[in-house]
Amino acid sequence: MSCLYSSNITPDPKDLVDTLAFVLCPPDLFVSSGDKEELRALEPMIGLAKEKVTRQWLAYQAELRHN
Repeated sequence: MSCLYSSNITPDPKDLVDTLAFVLCPPDLFVSSGDKEELRALEPMIGLAKEKVTRQWLAYQAELRHN
């Protein structure tokens, strides 16, 4: 099976600027070909990745408050 989605962007979930830059990045920047069909297919995965990095940042912030 071939890779459907790959990104060289690896935000640091402990860094607010990295997290915000990734979350606020428009989905079409993840599709280098500019293909609208590909974008529609990848948007759910990109959305999940953005949710994951947001949860990681929130978890890290909660950990800081508890320590």
